[in-house]
Amino acid sequence: MSLDDAYVLPIAAPCEWLRSNDRRHFHAAAAITKKWRETTAWRARQARLPHIDAPVHITAVIHRADRRKADAPNSWPSVKAAIDGLVDAGVLTDDDDAHVLSTTFQPGEIVHGSQLTLIIRPEKEPRA
Repeated sequence: MSLDDAYVLPIAAPCEWLRSNDRRHFHAAAAITKKWRETTAWRARQARLPHIDAPVHITAVIHRADRRKADAPNSWPSVKAAIDGLVDAGVLTDDDDAHVLSTTFQPGEIVHGSQLTLIIRPEKEPRA
């Protein structure tokens, strides 16, 4: 899907969210990370997102399932796994600083279950 020179990829949460302040065992965190990464790669292939040569700006829209107090950037570990999934799917060459120029977070609408929407905007002009 493309929208105004951006690619929009909604991803229904495949499992629980990883949070920056989680204190879970690394084996449990690794299993959740793998699920987010694999699900994002699968969704990117399913959506037929093209390979993007230009550096990108990514906005992560965090859609919660309820109205409890939340902190969208606290979902960074899940978003990082999702961005790794974009690399796995061949949408991005890499997720280093030369390829991903910025990652921003915003809260989204409440949805059944929960969802991450990645908005991928290619850089229009070369950086000096």
